[in-house]
Amino acid sequence: MHRQILIYDSSIKGFADGVIENHVLPLAMLLPRYLDACRLYEQRQITPDLTPFHVIRLKDGVPQQTVNSGDCGVYVCMFIEFLMCCHPLDFGPEHGSFFRTKMAIDLWKCAKK
Repeated sequence: MHRQILIYDSSIKGFADGVIENHVLPLAMLLPRYLDACRLYEQRQITPDLTPFHVIRLKDGVPQQTVNSGDCGVYVCMFIEFLMCCHPLDFGPEHGSFFRTKMAIDLWKCAKK
């Protein structure tokens, strides 16, 4: 089984290698135990694997935000949306304003339902 946590880091220059990985390590260790507690292994009839997930910080091909732009949340939301739809991560700092407006419109539409 290929078990990993991928970190899409939009601010590579913000942290040295290993820093973010170390912050995610508790989650990597907890996740297999959580899956076991939820009986996922039992439901899928597979042997429980309680070894930590492998943590990988992606650098190549990950759009980078402008330093101190405050676009962290925008990038997180866009990573989620693009990855869910299997779209390539082909956006950058020049798209920040567009995506903020798009998210505001999407939220407004949802609130009006």
